[in-house]
Amino acid sequence: MHRSVIIIGAGGLGQQIAAAARIRGCRWRITLVDRDRERVDEAVAGLRALAVAPSPHVEGIALDALDEQGLRSLIEASRADAVVNVATLLPVERWWAIAGRQDVGRGFNELGFGPWLALHLVIASAVASAVGASEPRPLFMNAAYPDAINALLARWHGFAPAGAGNIRLLEPGLRTALSERAGSAGDDLEIALSAHYVHVRNLLMREPELPQGWRLSITWRGAPEGPGADEQRALLRRAGAAVPRGAASHTWTATSIVEDLEALLGQGPARRSLMAGPLGMVGGYPVELAEGSVRLALPEDWDEGELAAEQRRAARLDGIGGIDPPGRRRVLALRSRPLSEHHGRRPRAGHPRERRGRRALATRNPSQAMTRNGSGTERAP
Repeated sequence: MHRSVIIIGAGGLGQQIAAAARIRGCRWRITLVDRDRERVDEAVAGLRALAVAPSPHVEGIALDALDEQGLRSLIEASRADAVVNVATLLPVERWWAIAGRQDVGRGFNELGFGPWLALHLVIASAVASAVGASEPRPLFMNAAYPDAINALLARWHGFAPAGAGNIRLLEPGLRTALSERAGSAGDDLEIALSAHYVHVRNLLMREPELPQGWRLSITWRGAPEGPGADEQRALLRRAGAAVPRGAASHTWTATSIVEDLEALLGQGPARRSLMAGPLGMVGGYPVELAEGSVRLALPEDWDEGELAAEQRRAARLDGIGGIDPPGRRRVLALRSRPLSEHHGRRPRAGHPRERRGRRALATRNPSQAMTRNGSGTERAP
């Protein structure tokens, strides 16, 4: 049976996901959604020109993802089984270009993703709102900073999205390195990794120090393998070095999204994987995927509460002071100190700027900070 998959964002990653699905011969009907009609048409034409078979049908729709009612109507009309969001207001490719510069890259990277979190959040929250209101509700997978965003979406919208990218990018390199170490093809290896995006970015940027707060467990042919901490760091660094940086990593991310979606849509066997932001949690964890199901797949000696605490501490290194439980007035706080130190000044204690920096977002859903008119939604001035 064919499945209906909507991809929000027809840029580089959105096109790569559709291309990976066609090359893989997935039994999908793919709808690419983007507010730029020209980009949608060019993407669809390019995908249809791929000389592969069998291939899922691909079509494009020009629609602003912030139009929640319009998106909900599309989801219900297409009877979507899955919605994948890869859209963000942050120019990610430009971010990576700046972070890779010799003069300002190190300081820019040290700020973390926290200061730009809202740019990832706005579209993801609007899509989650449309998905949550749809009948029946499809699977929702978010690729926009899921290590932090998915926790907020789960609190605001009452359901937990699946995550994509980030920690998952390390799996191929880890599997290759461990296969060579064990002299095995890799099929007998099970990898459990807990790590936040701050660790992943550190590895991709080839930083000399890897922050604490990650865990790695390896099982080969059912028996635990016990490389020491130094060897584990070396394995992670090798895995990170194998990942292309910036937009070049889209092919890796797209392939992993298609693999995981096949399991979640029941078109492939249940599989172990690594996922950022599963079950509304902060950070990345080992999971098991089956049709309609994501569950943690932790080694017996790992405690879920301890892992969650480690990931919340790691989030602080990415510029996020904390994500509070539902019902609290403040759901997210950003660390103002790294920003002020980066700019060479620090707000006075108790000054309104300091308080605003610590309470960057309130419980209000940012995607709802718009005015509505008869023809749809508009961003508030």
